[in-house]
Amino acid sequence: EDKKVKSDLFKKLDGICSEKTILATNTSSFFVKDFVGQISHPERFIGLHYFFHPAKNRLLEVIPHETTSTETIEKSLLAAKLHGKTSILVKDAPGFAVNRFFVPFLPINWEKNKLS
Repeated sequence: EDKKVKSDLFKKLDGICSEKTILATNTSSFFVKDFVGQISHPERFIGLHYFFHPAKNRLLEVIPHETTSTETIEKSLLAAKLHGKTSILVKDAPGFAVNRFFVPFLPINWEKNKLS
């Protein structure tokens, strides 16, 4: 992921999309709040963290930031349901929910974490 590229993209989208458009980022490494400054309606900005492979993996983390509106959260949860996803509402925190538990078990850590 490239933070500058994403920031520039949201700035451009903000200039061409309707004021009713919900903008969302699919990220696993940045805070959702890091992109809010690029748009004029931060209440309509949210994170939707789809897991690999999104066509097969049903889990979706829905990540509001401090000023995401209740309406945006509800619409995002509904969209997840309509797409057949199992959504969990999580805080905008490092690793969100799943990666906070998953990362320590990545292969690069397996040798270090093996039981004797």
